[in-house]
Amino acid sequence: MFIPNSSLVFSLLMNVLVLGFCIFIYFKELRDCVKTFFKNFRAYVSYIFPRLGLMYIIYFVLSFICIIVLGLGVSENQLAIESMPIWYTLPLAVLYAPIVEEILFRGCFRKFIKNDVIYIIVSGAIFGLLHTIGQSSLYEVFVMMIPYGVLGGFFAYLYSKTNNICSNMFCHFFHNSIAMIMILISLI
Repeated sequence: MFIPNSSLVFSLLMNVLVLGFCIFIYFKELRDCVKTFFKNFRAYVSYIFPRLGLMYIIYFVLSFICIIVLGLGVSENQLAIESMPIWYTLPLAVLYAPIVEEILFRGCFRKFIKNDVIYIIVSGAIFGLLHTIGQSSLYEVFVMMIPYGVLGGFFAYLYSKTNNICSNMFCHFFHNSIAMIMILISLI
């Protein structure tokens, strides 16, 4: 029988508290966005997926350059995800991260940064930076930050165009689900 270690239990409790806090703070906006998103689901999806495809081309080229050409390997963020038990990382990646990260990196930043270009750059850069914080050198942080920054910048662009945080959560959910499916396949 698997009994989780205390640090995972503590981490899980902290994540539940952060998730609850984010939902509590953004409850009214989330409620309205969910209604609008599902009412206009086809329109949102038809807007999101062509742009998501273009973002993936850029993201994979940059990731290829970082991992293969520059020889940096996989990011510490990815290694940390892969080292945790799947029962923990799966809901964290596909449920928690899309909700909490979109509220924090897109919702909160948008309240303070009204200029679209500055908002996209700042949101993407901070998103990228926080996803590479465990790298072993400053060089690796900044280089590995680029693909994550493109992803975060895309999410910020999406929010600036749709003005619906649920479109971001959906897109983030989709992205992380694909990543988790790839991890699950590698475990087989």
